Amino acid sequence: MKVKGLMAQNQFNFVFQLLVRAFAIPGNPTILVIDDLQWADKASLDLLRALVIGSKTNPILVIECYRENEISDVHPLSAHLQYMKGWKIPLTEIQVGNLTKDEVNTLLSDVMNESFPRSKSLSNVVYRKTCGNALLVKQLIMTLWNEGLLVFSFHDRIWRWNIKLIESKGIPDDAAGLMAKKILCLSSDVQMVLMGMA
Repeated sequence: MKVKGLMAQNQFNFVFQLLVRAFAIPGNPTILVIDDLQWADKASLDLLRALVIGSKTNPILVIECYRENEISDVHPLSAHLQYMKGWKIPLTEIQVGNLTKDEVNTLLSDVMNESFPRSKSLSNVVYRKTCGNALLVKQLIMTLWNEGLLVFSFHDRIWRWNIKLIESKGIPDDAAGLMAKKILCLSSDVQMVLMGMA
């Protein structure tokens, strides 16, 4: 007998719960990280809710990540979060904002093993172009390195960069621009597959 609609969804939720329970046993805790929940549909959120509520006795930690600025009070995720709070499930909310200019400088000086004053010129440009968005900071640094604008001198054992050259290179200031530039570096076959998925 083939089931449809709500019954099929409930069966799928149940089977998924059994799968997670098979892994989340005493002595073997499981961590499930779900990112970008602001894009989740109601069925996916229902599955997640069933998993969390049905796993109260299992050693499972569910980390739900979303961009707060992309949801409203009428968004399905808002209803999901309110429902979870109603079940008195222990929730810890952590708001992660952008890095400050000093934090970007600390990050770069730590990664490059450079002094704060020396990495300041680079971190100022990186901060200005990324507004401290951690993903963009990482992508921009990788782009600078890939394009030879950030290089390590094995002879002098220091990192080198030229701010004027970085500024003149026309590196995009936003996530979409950076990602588009990376996609254009891929082979035409891969680009066609990505266009087909969009």
